[in-house]
Amino acid sequence: MEVLNVFVKWNSSEYWKRVEFNRFGLLPILITVQSCLGSIAVCYACEADEHLQVALLMPVAVVTMASNAAAIGQAPMKWVVFGFILSVIVSTSVIIISNTLT
Repeated sequence: MEVLNVFVKWNSSEYWKRVEFNRFGLLPILITVQSCLGSIAVCYACEADEHLQVALLMPVAVVTMASNAAAIGQAPMKWVVFGFILSVIVSTSVIIISNTLT
């Protein structure tokens, strides 16, 4: 039930203050997880047809690197967390799409 409390508190300023306080503990974890997942997505995308490789590689590279840049560039944690979520969604989608095409 604790997981549901996170989603209830998502819009509260107290939640984001706590996330901002834990910034330097969260950033290495977020960067590592999204970079590894993005790398796995790139490996699966490279197994696709020649014409699909660019279409599958571009969104993963752009979103993952943009999210890494936001994290390293000390953007607000709300941007970093949303970038991480977007990166995970895009990378997972490319893995699923490339597996269905091959």
